[in-house]
Amino acid sequence: MLTVLALFCIISSGGLFISSFFGKRYEESAPLSVFGLIVILYVFGLIHLLRLGVYVVCATSIALLVAVVYHEVIKKQWRAFFSRTLTPAFFIFLAATCAIALITFGRLISGWDEYSHWAYIVKTMAIVNDFGTNPAAHALYPGYPPAMPLFQYFAVVLNGGYTEWLLYAAYLIAATALFLPFLKKLTFRTLALNLIVCGLIVIVPSLFFFDYYANLQVDSFMGMTFGFAMATMFFSEAENCTLSRIQILLAIIILALLKPAGGLLAAFVLMSFLLDVHLSAKTIRYGTDLAVIVCKQKWRWSFAGIGSLAFAELSWLCCVKLNPATETLDISSMSNTMHGIPGNSGEIIRTFIARVLQNTERFGLLLISDLMLVIVFLLLLFLLAILRRGGFKSGTQGKTHLVVELSIYTFVYFGAVLLSYLTKFSSFDAMRLASYERYIGTIFLALLFFVFVSLLLLYFRLQNRNVRAAVLLVVFVVLVSFSYKRVPQLLPDNQVAVEEHADYALIVEKISRTIQEPNADIYFIAQNTNGFEWLAFRYHLFPTHVYGHWSIGASYDENDIYTVSMDVADWLKTLEKSYDYLFIYRCDAAFIARYGGGFACRSDIGENRLYRMNRDTKLLELIAAF
Repeated sequence: MLTVLALFCIISSGGLFISSFFGKRYEESAPLSVFGLIVILYVFGLIHLLRLGVYVVCATSIALLVAVVYHEVIKKQWRAFFSRTLTPAFFIFLAATCAIALITFGRLISGWDEYSHWAYIVKTMAIVNDFGTNPAAHALYPGYPPAMPLFQYFAVVLNGGYTEWLLYAAYLIAATALFLPFLKKLTFRTLALNLIVCGLIVIVPSLFFFDYYANLQVDSFMGMTFGFAMATMFFSEAENCTLSRIQILLAIIILALLKPAGGLLAAFVLMSFLLDVHLSAKTIRYGTDLAVIVCKQKWRWSFAGIGSLAFAELSWLCCVKLNPATETLDISSMSNTMHGIPGNSGEIIRTFIARVLQNTERFGLLLISDLMLVIVFLLLLFLLAILRRGGFKSGTQGKTHLVVELSIYTFVYFGAVLLSYLTKFSSFDAMRLASYERYIGTIFLALLFFVFVSLLLLYFRLQNRNVRAAVLLVVFVVLVSFSYKRVPQLLPDNQVAVEEHADYALIVEKISRTIQEPNADIYFIAQNTNGFEWLAFRYHLFPTHVYGHWSIGASYDENDIYTVSMDVADWLKTLEKSYDYLFIYRCDAAFIARYGGGFACRSDIGENRLYRMNRDTKLLELIAAF
């Protein structure tokens, strides 16, 4: 809990500083603090000084707080300062942080993606103090950008040691901060309204991600960051233009550094940003001194936007190229055959189109297809454009283009997902449209975030207080009724993860005690399995390195895509050359029959046993049975 509160204070230091020196409300700069923290750590990580980056962030936070106190003592305007900082949004964020700490405390990681990357990479960063591109990390996906893992790494270092529940807490705190700038109109006189808004913030992210509160994959955060950037542009005005644009520039960097697909969303934001900057400049009457200044600023912001995306993409590309991957996940030759656009492309396209037309999302009593959802969101976007254009002062109405662009981006994103199935996925995964709901949920959540925060800000334009309350209450009731199937899943039972960890913990502890070398290499066998146990032991045993084909020999059936054919001689050569130990977690008669000749004693072959090769006899000898 103390670690989470320390994280809250560090995030808040930026908001307090901007509030004190620039007169902004606390909540307006909360995402800036989160994004800035990640970017600082990223820059230090590029020069392999990641741990130093944590110290710099902490020192900067303390310096900002000292500067705030000194500045307010000099000004002696504490009342105005507190009115800008101790806002409803501040207390909502504080309450959310405490609630997140309570609901995530003690949570253990579980799941394919957590074991293979999202938890594994944070654990390696905490031990190696470097990106996953460092060969010592033995990352399966070293090319995945590190934005969210950096924020989680920061929380882990603050804690003084790696703790799994902090990964969930850090993720949710960062995501919650994205809502804060759009809560600036809340007041203490509308307590019921504030509570309803809190309820909406809880529900909105889970509408397209059932396991939002217990999943470390960054797709939901990526969708909300994209929606945040577009909504910030949609409502930016002259008085907060600079702060808004800085946050958009940082959002571009973060999107590009979240995952490879984030680069596309970052490019979308950049294109809208460039157009918005140039259109905003047209509202200034030419022939004046102000027009000259605005023209110069227009080009400065444009170059800053292009530079932000170029920095993120090129710096990470160089980082990956300068640190070649030592290994990648290769589950089988069949499933990893890249088919390209020819081959099964026609069937994949037909399957994708059918999925878009037929895949349904349940919202309460309604079953809505993905295509219908797109249509609904497009109608809402153009309704927002009409409301936005009619309700703001002259000179700021030129924001309709953002709605048009967001609509276009939605269709382009769908096309990009289809193209990725055609060119990036294995034949096996492409034919079944693997992770379709997660990829499409990203853009849907972005649209939902945009619509929600836009309606929230436009709602405050209503003059009648009773009408305001009625409108928001209706929205809340509708969302709650739509999400009644999701609410029970907001906090999934942690018991599955507890039992899963219990299965591995005792064996992991015994292996760690038996192995003397601190960074030993273990060849892991879990015969006739899908590789989940292999991933789990890789995670739990690190920094001991677990690798190798987990299921070897003849395929068990026509659907077996995991078993890799290897003869005994090649297998023994691999063990002798690259590994210190062999651990058999699961084996069967087929394995013993085919590979028994590689062991000093065939009767010693069994499950949960550790072996080492005798360099003289070239045979595997049993050293421990668990």
